[in-house]
Amino acid sequence: MLITTKRDAEWSTSDSVPLSVCVCVCVCVCVCVCCGLLQVRKEKAVYHTLNKFSVDVTSKVLIGEAWAPTYAREQVQDALAHTGQASHTQLAAVMQTLSATDAPPTYFRTNKFTDCFQTIVNAYGTARYREVR
Repeated sequence: MLITTKRDAEWSTSDSVPLSVCVCVCVCVCVCVCCGLLQVRKEKAVYHTLNKFSVDVTSKVLIGEAWAPTYAREQVQDALAHTGQASHTQLAAVMQTLSATDAPPTYFRTNKFTDCFQTIVNAYGTARYREVR
């Protein structure tokens, strides 16, 4: 197949391809490459997150530690169970409460009205745990 940059009126051979077809092919290839790059970025983000986990070699498990509010414990467990079922694997996520010596991070529940004010507070500094301002 011969692809050149002649005008459509100048095509005389039957094995050559018009320029408009070449442009369509290039656009399709560009779209496929962009979709592929998006998929690669998603996979890299997953592996970046997995690299933050600790590995227990004896049990062959990944261990992750995170802060979660006590009122959201059931929601977190439901989310872990749902993602385990959606992944179609035989692996299950287990959540255990640990006692920590570190102070938990500050978290303020906001609604639609108070969210804009919390953004201003976050810009100038967030209070420490149990600190009143």
